[in-house]
Amino acid sequence: METREVGLAFRPRLTETVSIEIPKDVLHSLKQAAANRDMSVQALIKSYIGQGARKMTSLMWAAQDGYLAMVRFLVSEGSDIHVRDENGWTALMWAAQGGHVAVIRFLVSEGSDIHARNNFGDTALVLAAQGGHVAVIRFLVSEGSDIHVRDESGWTALMKATVSGHLAAVRFLVDHGVNVNARSASGETALTWAVRGSHIEGGEKKECYEEVVAFLKAAGATE
Repeated sequence: METREVGLAFRPRLTETVSIEIPKDVLHSLKQAAANRDMSVQALIKSYIGQGARKMTSLMWAAQDGYLAMVRFLVSEGSDIHVRDENGWTALMWAAQGGHVAVIRFLVSEGSDIHARNNFGDTALVLAAQGGHVAVIRFLVSEGSDIHVRDESGWTALMKATVSGHLAAVRFLVDHGVNVNARSASGETALTWAVRGSHIEGGEKKECYEEVVAFLKAAGATE
């Protein structure tokens, strides 16, 4: 049977590729299926790959990239939404890190555990805060996620948002009652990280950290 090689590049690790052999007639069918599900052929082909180097399933890849149609399709075909990769990440966590709220809504409706932690103690909420994805944070909080949760280093969602300079996420968390003066296991506060960022970064990023510093101080934060 005639085959062709297909190279796949997965976001955000653009240097990572996987080559597989797919029969030409099957590839034609995949193109039709992808068009019917309003997704890229690349996304649909990922279902052929299964588990990769980090034991990521096709469902995790689709969730990470925000392909809602693909996620729905894989779940309907029996993909386990609770399975974890080698670092303890679930499909929900990958979607949270990527900021894909529609995918998260679907996974939660299917029973994904919003309180699950990866091997480092991060929940989906913490990962969303790190990425500054306010819509995801808002949804997870509405579903009962703990905004006070800490990872293994004692880092809170507020600290993760602050380290990345995401003012909107910082503001949301503070407005919902997080402790602005909580300290990590090594003694840092959110303000500590915001001040460091303002000293290290330049340009627009520096301005972002300076805005976070000003907001935290107005909220009563101290280093």
